[in-house]
Amino acid sequence: MARGVATTVVLAGKSPCSHIIRLGGDDSKCELWFNRFKGRATASVATEVVGAQPLLEAEVEDIWKRIVDERPRVWETYRLDLIARVSIMRRRLGPLTEDDQRVLRDDYEKDTLRHLIYYRHILRRSKAEVMVYFGGQFHQDHTAFLATREARISAYAIEKSFVPGCVYFDEAGVTGARGAIGARALLHETKCMVVAVDQRVAVDQLMARSFHLSEVGLPHVDRARIRGEMGLGLDDRLVLFLGQIEHDSSLITDGGAFSDQGVAVSAVHSAVLSLSRTTLVVRPHPKSKTPGDMASAMASSLGLRVVREEERPLPTLLVALHAADVVVTVNSQAGLQAAWLGIPVVTLGHAFYSGQGFTVEAGGHLELLQGCLAAALSTSRGAWQSSAVSYISAIRRHMVDRPTPAALATRILTKW
Repeated sequence: MARGVATTVVLAGKSPCSHIIRLGGDDSKCELWFNRFKGRATASVATEVVGAQPLLEAEVEDIWKRIVDERPRVWETYRLDLIARVSIMRRRLGPLTEDDQRVLRDDYEKDTLRHLIYYRHILRRSKAEVMVYFGGQFHQDHTAFLATREARISAYAIEKSFVPGCVYFDEAGVTGARGAIGARALLHETKCMVVAVDQRVAVDQLMARSFHLSEVGLPHVDRARIRGEMGLGLDDRLVLFLGQIEHDSSLITDGGAFSDQGVAVSAVHSAVLSLSRTTLVVRPHPKSKTPGDMASAMASSLGLRVVREEERPLPTLLVALHAADVVVTVNSQAGLQAAWLGIPVVTLGHAFYSGQGFTVEAGGHLELLQGCLAAALSTSRGAWQSSAVSYISAIRRHMVDRPTPAALATRILTKW
């Protein structure tokens, strides 16, 4: 939060890995950053830890006693279970007893109440002009968003981009799956304009970087040879399922019936079985680990081919995309990479790039999958590519390339 040159860094939790700074689930790294921020109080940067304030805890305990027996638990107008849902789901990675699930739910709902009260207090106390946070769907982020809306304060969300070195920046205050671009006018603009040559070059450089390649452009990939190595004939069609990390917040919040990727793979497999000369291949997220990788587990049980990231001259994802006729994903950012390459994309859930003219959306509904897949397979490669390029050109304006803290601060305060 900023007031003039004064900034408060809020550690939204009471221990490492329960706060707003999320670093890939690495507990040791989280503790390092948690303690580093705690030790950085200066004249211009103050640090507060939400779970370390006795007066706040007393208020939380008093309210909690009054609502603890309610189902659902509601404080004022806020349903704590809905705000905390993604945080709870992320921690529910293994089999839990009914008692464990109850404790987990209670802990996160109580922490949601704690953060709602805290943000309300600090915004009144500091009279902040702007709040900046990592805009995922976890309860710390969600409560920060709600508090800023209550106080009519500008909120800016920052999220790591799918392009290495870039940060996604949204003045609407929400990123992640539901993160529609803050400046919606950009989308209206790009839908009716032809992307200029220099803009197309910039988009191509950006997307090449998303595959960890040089900014010069994509290397030549022999699609016919790759498909031949996969045993596909000229008339065969390949459907590629792009998996995600199981605790991905966008998967949990916006996957609908496909939030369980095991269910998603099984449903796509059933749909593909009804189509002639069509093969399904599953590509799990490179960070997915067994036994939590439901997509791979289901693929293996169905006898489907699974392609994993390997050490090779070209990224496995790029090779697999060149071989595919259609890409299916719940809402992975890799779907946008596929669309840039001109591949028809089916989004099973709600992706941040849905509804822009280059995807077919099932919207979380199982009954729509078959029709969506048929529509995508009847679309030629490249038919929707220009729409994808226009969209990427728009969101490129919301990406800060290799930002320094000073550059981010300047953009936030300038835009505000």
